[in-house]
Amino acid sequence: MKKILLYFALIISFIACEEETKAPSELFSFIPPNTAVILKSDNLKDFTEAIAENDLLTNNNKSKAYSVFKEPLQVLQYITLSKESLICFNKVGRKEIAVTLLTDEEPSIQLDSIANKKVETFKYDNSEIKKYTLEGIETFSTKLNNIFVYSSSKLVLENIIRIFDNQLPQDPTLEKIYQAASGDHSFFINHEEFNKIYPLFFPNGSSRFLANFSDWTVLDFEIDEDEIHWNGVSSATIQNQRLLNLFQGIEPQTNEVAEVVPNNALGFSSFSYDSFENLKANLTEFKSQDLAPLKNESLFNAVQEVGTIYFEEEKAIVLNTIDATIAADALVAYRDVAEDFRGIDIFHFPDSDNLYEAYQPLIKQKSLKFYAQIDHFFVFANNLTTLENIIANYQNRTVLANYPAYLNTKDELSDEASLLFVGINENLKEHLAHQVEADLSKDVQNLKLGDFKVSALQFIYDNNFAHVNALLQKSEAKNTGQSINQITSIKLPEAIANRPQFVKNWGTKEMEIAVQDETNVLYLYKNNGELHWKKQLDSRIVGDIQQIDIYNNGRLQHIFATQNQVYILDRNGNNVKPFPKKFNNTITQELSVFDYDNNSKYRFVTTQGNRVDMFTKEGKDVKGFKFSKTDSEILQAPKHIRIGRKDYILVSEANGNLHILSRTGETRVPTQKEFQFSNNKWYQYQNLFTTTNLKGELVQVNESGKNTKKDLKLTENHNLVANNTILVTFNENELSINGKIVNLDYGLYTEPQLIEINNKAYIAITDTQTSKVYVFDKDANLISGFPVYGNSQISLANMDNRGKLEFCVKGEDNSVLIYQMN
Repeated sequence: MKKILLYFALIISFIACEEETKAPSELFSFIPPNTAVILKSDNLKDFTEAIAENDLLTNNNKSKAYSVFKEPLQVLQYITLSKESLICFNKVGRKEIAVTLLTDEEPSIQLDSIANKKVETFKYDNSEIKKYTLEGIETFSTKLNNIFVYSSSKLVLENIIRIFDNQLPQDPTLEKIYQAASGDHSFFINHEEFNKIYPLFFPNGSSRFLANFSDWTVLDFEIDEDEIHWNGVSSATIQNQRLLNLFQGIEPQTNEVAEVVPNNALGFSSFSYDSFENLKANLTEFKSQDLAPLKNESLFNAVQEVGTIYFEEEKAIVLNTIDATIAADALVAYRDVAEDFRGIDIFHFPDSDNLYEAYQPLIKQKSLKFYAQIDHFFVFANNLTTLENIIANYQNRTVLANYPAYLNTKDELSDEASLLFVGINENLKEHLAHQVEADLSKDVQNLKLGDFKVSALQFIYDNNFAHVNALLQKSEAKNTGQSINQITSIKLPEAIANRPQFVKNWGTKEMEIAVQDETNVLYLYKNNGELHWKKQLDSRIVGDIQQIDIYNNGRLQHIFATQNQVYILDRNGNNVKPFPKKFNNTITQELSVFDYDNNSKYRFVTTQGNRVDMFTKEGKDVKGFKFSKTDSEILQAPKHIRIGRKDYILVSEANGNLHILSRTGETRVPTQKEFQFSNNKWYQYQNLFTTTNLKGELVQVNESGKNTKKDLKLTENHNLVANNTILVTFNENELSINGKIVNLDYGLYTEPQLIEINNKAYIAITDTQTSKVYVFDKDANLISGFPVYGNSQISLANMDNRGKLEFCVKGEDNSVLIYQMN
């Protein structure tokens, strides 16, 4: 028997029929008082074997978390049963869970193989109790009226003896629901008592979602290699004022909130109703007081489902309306626009108390300052960022309703539920890691969920009880084209001046985001969106920020040129002396950084019109470099290319001259003049120096200076990017990757990017007119999930060292978006 099962039951319960009467089994009478959970099994041996075959549990059976949650059941490891039995879990003392076994079959106790064992006998109320101490684990046992009782707690065993001696009745609600169990293995949950043991597993979490929810729930349990499935009923007496009874007399409606739940959320919960008048009456009775007058009752009458979307720090409330026009009219008094985000108005909402009072305790979020209408959904949140995230993912189609794992799970659920809870397990795992004891946190983060990606729990109310259905299963492959999630966004105080970039933090080994605004302030953000530092610069950064290891000790610095200075900054944004280095003339090209032998003996090259300066990492001029000036303006930053063991520096001029230099700045390869260069850089392609000219021809020069031309039939304003095996061109609306053509919509496109990472090549291009980012593989196939929203070139990296790639891109004028490629 493996207690880890309870842990995964908690994952799917992340918020938190009566049959013909027949007498319960004799075991029922011996259930100890205040039991939180009961496992009824027809065959414990079969049960444990089934668990051992489940991939989710077996993949984690070596983890510390598994061991901790399994620990309360250690007392049963020496007992073998093949007939009906009950295992009961009770909280005793402050931090202990007692486990009690009830069976009418005399168990086989395996003592022979135990070296450290001790058996003692004593009396309690004329009943004989045996105390087994096996490998330091204590177990107490007795036999009452042919029922064998084993417990890890002496106190619980004594309570059972008193129940037997005094013929005390069991909880009538439990007795009633006990008959509803029909499977070979069933769980009975006492919600009030379960609420007490929850903090033992998650001491840093909240169990408010369990309070007053129901009385007893029975779940028949099925498990195999690919699935864990619970189904059953939950019952709550009207007298006990349980949340479940709020749906008395209310017909469940179709659950659609998943259509606006971003894939970066923890999950969502929702409840549905067909009549707000009936729900209002139930809420009034539950609270034992009349509801305060509601200002927007016509709004609530237009709603069929209310959802809560959970994020790590925030929640959003979603109203799924039957008639969006009626709902919008009900909110006409709240039309003060806070911002326009991607064509959707976000409004101020100063009356959030009214929404809270209408639905609480079914919703917990009281502070809701903003709202937006997304089709027939009205989404409310406490901050603009949360709404922007929801809108962005809705427009990118990266929502739970399109997530293959959710679609698989949804197929096994009812379309209409009174209550629905859905967790995105990988995201929820990170959240739960903060709720367990500190020494378990990392272990929970490292749990191997595999293809068990989504968990779901639903309650369908029906005449004084609710059907319950819960599911945790492997997802089957469904090609829905959804593999890109926006995981966060960063908002700057001013508009962004250049593309955001990933840069590496050598301390954490993770990537951070560098971006400059139009007031020339450079910001460095951690990948969770937290500002690390900011620095006022003299002017705009020319080209990209690069990283160097100036001391050759693994500690990286940021290097870049502005229009008049070259900066080197450490990871905290401090200047590395003797930099910044100032220049009298304007720097016209991106800073070139050469490290010929990868030994940190850097050479830095600035371009100022037709002038070239090379200097060392100490800021001193390299006197041995003989090339300093050209006859006409230099078109591109000097480019270092290494072929074999030879180094070449390429400098192209506006007059058509190409200089191929050695490390010392002397001509290494003589070339002919008047190339009519395009605006594209030089690349090493097929071990040849490669670019294009204004005629749209591919120009290639070998190491002897001989050049060849090939007409690619490109217009003058084309783009080229390449590595040694891949050649990419973009011409009007035609993207060519090694000759394979992709026709894009006409628009205003950035220069294409060729990005190599993890031994794969990605080709990225952005249409800034329609704000669409496209990423292709080397075979010209569009990566699943693209295009997504963006307005600049991207920066792609494994941001957090967790296996998946992320990219950052400019969103709105002052925002950076971070996406994850799944």
